[in-house]
Amino acid sequence: MQTIEPTVTNPDQADLLDVPLYSPVLLIERTTRAATGRIVEFARSIYRGDRYRITSKLRFDSSSG
Repeated sequence: MQTIEPTVTNPDQADLLDVPLYSPVLLIERTTRAATGRIVEFARSIYRGDRYRITSKLRFDSSSG
């Protein structure tokens, strides 16, 4: 599962991203699970709102659940 939401930078993030404090960013969190349900990956990333474009390809068929 992956979620994407808007937020603003805290002081540490602003320093690391070289942007002003409270700059708009995208928070992306992803959790990947094995077939057993065990979490095998968790990622939490902050992306500058002025440098990224997100493209999604959506489909609906018998395998899309």
